[in-house]
Amino acid sequence: TSPSISDIMLLPFLERTAAVVPYFFGMEALGNVKFERSSRYLHRARENCWAYSELCSDATTLARTNLKYAEAEAAPRYSVPSVVFNEAAAAEIDGTNPATYKDWADASNREERLEAAARLVRNGPRVTAFAMRCAGLEESGEDSGSIGVVIDAALRIVATLLMYDDGDGDVKSTELAAQIAARALADKYGARAVSLAGTVLEAFS
Repeated sequence: TSPSISDIMLLPFLERTAAVVPYFFGMEALGNVKFERSSRYLHRARENCWAYSELCSDATTLARTNLKYAEAEAAPRYSVPSVVFNEAAAAEIDGTNPATYKDWADASNREERLEAAARLVRNGPRVTAFAMRCAGLEESGEDSGSIGVVIDAALRIVATLLMYDDGDGDVKSTELAAQIAARALADKYGARAVSLAGTVLEAFS
């Protein structure tokens, strides 16, 4: 069935709760507040409502958006207090721990990667500008123009890696290609510039 007006109002709040609470308080945190029924409700909405499944966000995006507004030791903004995220939960949600990273890589398919690369190429300048804002670069005193060139080059590598296919789906070969590209980037722009670009992309991701 189609979601009601009440569903449309409630679902965004629940999906943010499902993503953000574990990110800051651990993967088991919602188990202490009887969230199971809400979790099933979210799952059914994603499975049975095409419009919502296409528009809803993922846990990584939602959690990291809130992380930007709740940086440790930062002045609270938008009524969000300063909170330190849970490292183990964040690594799982962000896909940076080895097991989750491998699962995501194994589950991806070439068509999805090509679509992501195409969107990145079409929107390159805007993605670069957005990534720099995510990292607060405008407040850092860095030369945003020169760093923007490095970020643009890094994003081009990301697009290339998304299209990379060695024929056997070996994740390690893609990792090796990324390492080679990162070294070439450092040789061209310098280690510090590449490090800063990496910080910007990490904040953006």
